[in-house]
Amino acid sequence: MKFFTHTLNIGVAIILFFFWSCSEQPIYSDLTHSRLQLDTITVSNLQFENYLVYPNIGSNEKLFLGQKNNIDAPLTFIEMQTPYPVNYWGYLTDSNITVDSVRLFVYSNDSLLNEQSTPNLYFSPDSQFDENKSTYLDFDGFSLSSWENLGLPRIVKDIDDSLNTFINTSLVWSLDTLINVLYDTSDTNLARNFGLQFSDNSSNFIELISEEASYQVTDPMVKIYYHFEVSSADTTVYDTSFATIYSSKDLSIIKPDQSLIDSSKIGLSNGIGLRTRLNISFTTETIPEGALIKSANLIIPVDSTLSDSGYKIILDPIQVDSTFLLYPSFIFLSDPFISFGTPYRISNTINNKDYIVSVKEYFQNIILGNVRNIGFKIVSDTKNDPFQSAWFKLNEMGNRPHIKIIYASY
Repeated sequence: MKFFTHTLNIGVAIILFFFWSCSEQPIYSDLTHSRLQLDTITVSNLQFENYLVYPNIGSNEKLFLGQKNNIDAPLTFIEMQTPYPVNYWGYLTDSNITVDSVRLFVYSNDSLLNEQSTPNLYFSPDSQFDENKSTYLDFDGFSLSSWENLGLPRIVKDIDDSLNTFINTSLVWSLDTLINVLYDTSDTNLARNFGLQFSDNSSNFIELISEEASYQVTDPMVKIYYHFEVSSADTTVYDTSFATIYSSKDLSIIKPDQSLIDSSKIGLSNGIGLRTRLNISFTTETIPEGALIKSANLIIPVDSTLSDSGYKIILDPIQVDSTFLLYPSFIFLSDPFISFGTPYRISNTINNKDYIVSVKEYFQNIILGNVRNIGFKIVSDTKNDPFQSAWFKLNEMGNRPHIKIIYASY
């Protein structure tokens, strides 16, 4: 017992020693005689240039159909996955159950949506699109005429009865005529691909919810409603249930009228495929060797009369430039500028006056020789509405784009 008590006392003493030794204590030092000084420079020689990339909005949280702001969304595609570990498509041919109905659900946040403003649904067993790469170029002259037309949906408004508030609108199509096609074991490349399109000359425009918006809650989905017998010694009960299959990918095809872009303005738009390159005249000789940057902010005035509020913009330093010149009439198949990404990729939302973002990390690494300054690409965040845009003001006297750098040096 004495040995145990003695050991315990030593252990407590050791713990208290380490606790006291590791506790944070302020360090005081007289820096009045330090030669370290703060200084400020303003870099104002900034050159902006727009370039065009064929638009793909596969990462957007919404799906679109119709025309708006000189942009046409003629097609939307949805592809259903094969669920794992249970392939619910097999229920369609399972002799142990009886399928009552099969329904496709697509959701919208529009409480005013009605049958007259909805698109037709089409089906094809073949894969048609790449969510991250397909553009309207891939569908030049494309037609859904060979697909099976499943017609217009039934509209269901989901209401919270306890609060009497709108939740969402469901567009519901019957897939009962496809039961023998949706699970075809003889087709090893079967894809359950659906297309949405308005009838000819429709002036409607709608927004639907993409599978990018949430995890399964409002994803496009197929529900298989079925029942099966549960028998005991003297009774037979029919148990009803349903299986849910979620979409694996979806994409709205966007076709802008790029001939209407004002070449005299610098701006951004996902729907137009409009992006900006920014060149900055800055070398390591601009700031003294060994300087430590305290802050560096890029400030670009925004034309609030043309720009949509809440627009989020991404600034990303260019690592590789695969083109030497940008031509206003040339449209790239993909972005020609390979960027650094993290940790230099930064973003912020425009206010009613400016777009302000910190470039401190990037400029500090230029000084240290870790990166070369070959400019930035400025792009719209993928979650921005593709029918919205942001525009910069570059030539206003007394309010030009600039970078303000505060640094410490000897």
